Amino acid sequence: MFDRVRRFLAKGDWVLTAALILLFAISLAALYASGKSSSGAYENFVEQAAFMGVGLVLYALVGSFDYRRLRSFAPVLFVGSALLLSSVLIFGSTINNTTGWFRIGQFGIQPIEFVKVFWILSMAAFLASRGSFMSHWKNILQLFGLMILLVGLTLLQPDLGSAMIVLATTLGILLITNVRRTHILILIGVLVAVCLISWFGLLQGYQKERILVLFNPARDPLGGGYHVTQSIIAIGSGGWLGRGLGYGSQSQLKFLPEQQTDFIFAVIGEELGFIGAGLVLILFGVILFRCARIASLTSNDFGTFVSYGVMLMIFFHVVVNVGMNLGLLPVAGIPLPFVSYGGSSLLAMMIAAGLVQSVIVHQSRLTAT
Repeated sequence: MFDRVRRFLAKGDWVLTAALILLFAISLAALYASGKSSSGAYENFVEQAAFMGVGLVLYALVGSFDYRRLRSFAPVLFVGSALLLSSVLIFGSTINNTTGWFRIGQFGIQPIEFVKVFWILSMAAFLASRGSFMSHWKNILQLFGLMILLVGLTLLQPDLGSAMIVLATTLGILLITNVRRTHILILIGVLVAVCLISWFGLLQGYQKERILVLFNPARDPLGGGYHVTQSIIAIGSGGWLGRGLGYGSQSQLKFLPEQQTDFIFAVIGEELGFIGAGLVLILFGVILFRCARIASLTSNDFGTFVSYGVMLMIFFHVVVNVGMNLGLLPVAGIPLPFVSYGGSSLLAMMIAAGLVQSVIVHQSRLTAT
């Protein structure tokens, strides 16, 4: 064990690690500042700091473990994912109209966050085993059948945001395989057709109105569009340098809902300004670049797909979260990776980042430069 950890420390990508730690620092600063005007909010700060400590330990342990051993466990991980998502529908707790948590004492575990990582491993093993035969419709449909099972169980919670992440990550990783672009376009066309049929033939008027409000908050500024409206005001009022930590009017006066989770980027934009928000995006850019670089250098197909899968998962999380904070995308309940308050998301993301580190640690021809 200690030899593995030493190898991780010697061969790991320290640029990636530094970017993660800087995001942790910004997250804790925002959480601490938002706790000035909320009773019990400092408890969230302490809990998140503890989760970050556990996350760093998991990050090092997973990074020191040989990821290639997980390839043979891919079927077990997929079946376990399906069982977790099925179990949470039966035994889970409902929070914000979503039945997606297991309660353990005062803590809640959200299985879908870990299932996203398990799916990346399962998908990477599937793609690596099929190789050049992934261009065949049989293999494409098999992969999509497995994905649809997980997406369907996720939608039953309902958790549209996480379902979107799983779908987007799958389509994104197919683009780096030898699957023909026409096949991918056909699959996208089928998905669009299903959405249109649902819109015109299945959804009721009130359900359509909810969706329209997601894309246009001005339709209901005091109801369904309230979150986005306040988020845009918060970011816009931050200017270049921000109002200062703990001095944002939207966040401190509680006009901005869910400010420690879904809308923490708006808090950062208001209190740290364009500079602070820009730094967060730059750090995510560094993380994505390091993941892509490691994926492109490894000679192991499984490692390539794992690294690209993690990169795409983080990318889509950031795009959706920042997009909904800016009013460009609907509010989908997607946390900002490594920054938003929440143990399940943070620990799952650290495991995913640890897998990328494992790729570089266990490939002798890779370097961390």
